[in-house]
Amino acid sequence: MDSGRIRQLKMHFMFVARSICPEFHVTEEQKPVINAIFRWCIMADGPLNPHKGLWLHGEIGSGKTTMLQIVKQFCRNIRPALTGKPYSFRISNAIEVCGEFSTHGYDGIDTYITSRQQAFDEIGSESIPSSHYGSVLNVFQYILQRRYDNRHNSFTHVTTNHTVDQISTLYDPRIFDRCREMFNFVKYNGDSFRKPKETSI
Repeated sequence: MDSGRIRQLKMHFMFVARSICPEFHVTEEQKPVINAIFRWCIMADGPLNPHKGLWLHGEIGSGKTTMLQIVKQFCRNIRPALTGKPYSFRISNAIEVCGEFSTHGYDGIDTYITSRQQAFDEIGSESIPSSHYGSVLNVFQYILQRRYDNRHNSFTHVTTNHTVDQISTLYDPRIFDRCREMFNFVKYNGDSFRKPKETSI
């Protein structure tokens, strides 16, 4: 992809970002990670594997959920032209997913297992374990295992406020190790996107 086309796509990325978050800014500290995600979106050479999902982890307020929404809309706009295929995904909050299990049992979470393209927001914030009429389950340990089993036919994204080490203690180490095959682990640093010190990606 030539440099002129990349510049156009960067302009569109910023347009999408500000349509979702009008006060969106890129700080100097955030520039490398946002540029890496941008290159992942357009499937260009970069530090992130375009064949793996995004696992965004960092402090509260650093903009992980906002970035996931930007990725969703930007990829929906530009991926069809790049691949000839539509691209989108559903974003589901971890607490709500566990609530589905508590209310409906395994039937309530089947859609999160079988969905071809799925994102989970704020995993690690849910109750562990969750229960349904005597059935007790570490819901995301189970979901991640099942999605790993179907990883060649599905795509998964995650946001969490927990560090990688903290997450590895919440879920079975074997499952977390398998997540390394499914995800690009992307650490967010710095302040919220809504604060100043703007630069360009």
